[in-house]
Parts: sequence; structure tokens; C-alpha cells
Amino acid sequence: AVKATTININTETSDALRLALNSANEGDEIVMAAGTYVESNGGYIAFTGKHVTVKAAEGENVIIQPKVPVTIAEGGCAHFENVKFDVSKLTELASWYEHLIYATDANTSNSMILDGCEIYGFSLNNSLLFCGSSNRLASVTITNCYFHNIKKSCLFIQSRYRG
Repeated sequence: AVKATTININTETSDALRLALNSANEGDEIVMAAGTYVESNGGYIAFTGKHVTVKAAEGENVIIQPKVPVTIAEGGCAHFENVKFDVSKLTELASWYEHLIYATDANTSNSMILDGCEIYGFSLNNSLLFCGSSNRLASVTITNCYFHNIKKSCLFIQSRYRG
């Protein structure tokens, strides 16, 4: 068995979270130092085929500003603890609206966990979570989270499944 490791990141590296996730293995933990992490539209923050926990360092104020959605695929689990998401910078992708988290395939093991997170800055077309036509999530767990600064009715989980 491969031993899980802790990957420490800070805001000095552009797209630090995306790059850390790309190199992480199943069960790893990414610990974020204080600061605002601006993730560009150069690539997705992707949980592909692995469960990785992303969390703020103990007692630190961590803000993630993604420009494209966090994606889950191939049985991945997007697991966030004690981080803040400023979703005001999300941009529209092709014909899709701006979603914070997007399940991109039909894998029945895909999942999402948000624990102790703060999520704010939703604009007109945002949704928290989107699963397109045949895409799937096995579970969604949201605990001790705080949502605010929401325009219109944007805090919803959206699915287009047509079974």
C-alpha cells in the first residue's frame, strides 16, 4: 500500500492548488497556508480518480478563487475542509454556466465533501454543484458550512439526468 503524504502549498506559486492536485495520490492531504489562491482558467482543479483532502492549515484564513469549476471524475472525491470559496471569479465555459463543482462523467463512485467551508460571491448563473445529462455523484456531504452573498437563487444542486 502507498503511504498517504501531506503536500503543503502557499500562494507564491500560481495555480498552486491545481498543480498540487495534479501531483497528489489517493489519500493525500493538501494543506494550504494562509492567503488567497487565485486559480486561473488554464486548467481545472481536478479530483480525477482519487480522494484527496484539501484543507486550510490549522487556524489559517484560506480563500480559493477558482476561475473554472472544480471537477470530479473517474471515482474521485472533492474533499474540502475549513476553506473559503470566493466564486465571484468563475467564468462561463462554452454553453455551461458557472458552477463551483462539476461532475464530469458517469462514474458511480464520484463524491463531494464540504466541511467547515464558507462559500460566497454567487452571481446570476452560478450553482454549487452540477451533474450533466448522464453524469453521477455517489454522495454529497455538506456539514458546518456557511453560504452568503448570494444573488438570486443560485445556491442549488443541479442535475440534468434523464434516466
